[in-house]
Amino acid sequence: MKFKCVLFLHISFVFNYSCSALPSNVPTQQPETYLEAVTYIYNLMDEDNRVYVKNVPFNDLIIFHRHWGAKIRASLNLWGGNRELLKSCAENLGSDSIHPESASQFIIEGVWKKLNADINSIDFSKLDANVYFIRILETIQLAKKNNDNRLMLSLPSWVYKQWEYWDNEERWFNLNNEAKKIIKGENELNSLALLFLSQTKENLDIVDDKLQQKLTHLEYDDIHLPEFVVNSEEKRTVSKLRSLTSQELALNCYGMLYQREFLSLDDYNQWMQLRDSNYLIRWKYASEMNTDDFERLLKMPRKFLEILILTNQYYDIDEHNSGLAYRYNSYDGIVDSLMAFTAFNNKDFDKEPYDESIKKRAYNSLDSEYNKNVMRALHMLSDIADHIPAADLYDMLSPSTIIKYETTLKTEDLLDYKYVVGFLLATQKERILAHPNSDEIFNIVKYYWDNRFISWAMQYYIAELLVQIDLDSAKTVFSPEFEKIPDHGSFTRNAIIEALIKYNFDQDKVFLYNWYWKIQEKEFLTVPREWSLMLSLLRDTNNETNALYKSIINDSRFSRQEFFEDN
Repeated sequence: MKFKCVLFLHISFVFNYSCSALPSNVPTQQPETYLEAVTYIYNLMDEDNRVYVKNVPFNDLIIFHRHWGAKIRASLNLWGGNRELLKSCAENLGSDSIHPESASQFIIEGVWKKLNADINSIDFSKLDANVYFIRILETIQLAKKNNDNRLMLSLPSWVYKQWEYWDNEERWFNLNNEAKKIIKGENELNSLALLFLSQTKENLDIVDDKLQQKLTHLEYDDIHLPEFVVNSEEKRTVSKLRSLTSQELALNCYGMLYQREFLSLDDYNQWMQLRDSNYLIRWKYASEMNTDDFERLLKMPRKFLEILILTNQYYDIDEHNSGLAYRYNSYDGIVDSLMAFTAFNNKDFDKEPYDESIKKRAYNSLDSEYNKNVMRALHMLSDIADHIPAADLYDMLSPSTIIKYETTLKTEDLLDYKYVVGFLLATQKERILAHPNSDEIFNIVKYYWDNRFISWAMQYYIAELLVQIDLDSAKTVFSPEFEKIPDHGSFTRNAIIEALIKYNFDQDKVFLYNWYWKIQEKEFLTVPREWSLMLSLLRDTNNETNALYKSIINDSRFSRQEFFEDN
C-alpha cells in the first residue's frame, strides 16, 4: 500500500564522522555483532551529533541512509563480506538474512535507541490494531503532561507528516478497519482515526460527513498533533505540540485526501467548486469507479482517454523519456477492474501497442507476468483510443484543443495535453495517415514537430509521419537542416535522416551518400554519432540500403574503422 506525500518534510543531511581518528575507547577490531556495531558507531559520534540524532523522530532516520549510512557500510565492511555482522543484524531483526543497506539502517536505529534509552519508546509497528490508536493518544497526552516532546519521537510518521508508506497490506487493512470502527462513535480517538483514514482517497466517502461537520467549527478540537522541524545545517530538531481547531483538522484531512494544502476554508471551497465543474479533477479524486461508471465512460471514449491520461492517476506517464503511458496504477485496482469488465484480462499481448521506432528509443520490452498485465492495460488504453470517432480524434490532435484545454481545464493537478496527443500519434498511425485532407493533417503533425516538443523518441516518430503523409512538404520542412555542413550534432537531423532512409531511400540515395562524406569526420556529441547512425541504418534497413552501406565502407575515403568494433 503506497500513499503520496502531501505535506511532506523535505530533509537532506550529510552526517560526517571520521573513521580514521578513533577515540581511545573504541575497539580497534571490527565489530562482528549488532550490539558491538551500535556501540562502535555511538563512540565515534561527538556530542553535537549525538544530541542531533537523539532528537530526530525514529521514523525519519531514513534521512541518514544515503550519507551516514554509506559511511557505516564502508567502515564496517558490510559490502565486503563482514558476514558475522550481517548474520548478527539479521538475527536481531528476526530474519534469516539482511541486505547491507538494511543492516546499516538497522544499526542507525540501534544508535537512536541507545541515545533514547531513557524514554522507553514504543514500537508502534508491533501493536495490535485494537490498542494502536489508544497508545498513540496516550503518548501525545503524556508528552503534553510531562512537557517532554521527546516522548513523541517514536510516533508513526502519519501522525505528524500526514502520510506513511505501508508495505504490509494486512496490517494496513486491520488498522483501517479499526479506524472505521472508531469514527462511528464520538470519543477522544475520533480525530486520530479521521487523520489516519484520510491517508487514502478510497476512504473519502467514509470520512466526508464527519469532516464536513468539523469544517464549520472554529473551536479547538480534542487533539494535539506533534510537529518536528529538522534543521540539517544547524544539526538540531525543534519539536512542539500543535493545537488544531476542528476546521483546521478537517482542512488537514482534506489536504491529504486531495493531495494538496488548503490554507483556509475559502481556499477549500474554491477548489471544491473547481472539482465539481472540471470533469478531469472530479475523476482524478474519485474514490472509486464501478461498473456503471465503466459503462458510461466507455460510451464516451474521448473523455475516458483524457481522464485516464491527464489525471496521472490511473496510468503512469513517462514524462522524462518517451512521453507515453508505460505502466498503470495497480494500487487502487481500478484499471484491473476495468480490464476485467472489458474482458481485456482474457486477451494475451506479447508486445507494446506503440510503434517500433518509439519503442527502440524509449520503451523497454516487458516479459514478466506482472508486465503482461501492463501490456493488457496499455492495449486496453489503445483500444479506447481506437473507438474515438474520427472527427473527435482529429479535433484532439488539433493545436486549438491544446490552447482550449490550457485556458479552461488545466490545473497544477493535471498533465499537459501533449501527452494525450503523443499517445494518439503513437497508437493511431493508420487513422492519421487515412485523414481525407493530407494538407490539414500534415500541418497538425508539423505543429508538434515545430512547437510542442513531446519527447525525442516522439520527434523521430513524427519525422517519419510527416514523410509518410506528404513527402514533398516534409522535405521542404526538413531542407534548412542540410543547407550547410553542420558544426554540431542534432537529434532533429538524425530523425530526418532515419525517416528518409526508411521511407524514401530510392529518391534520396544520392543525397544520403553525399551527406555521409560531409559529416564523416565530425565529432558531434550526440549519441549515436550521425555517421554511425547512418551506417547502422544503411546496413540494417533492407538490401538496397545495405548496398549503399557496402559502397561507403569499401570506399578509400572511409575512415571510421571503430564502427566495426562498436557494432
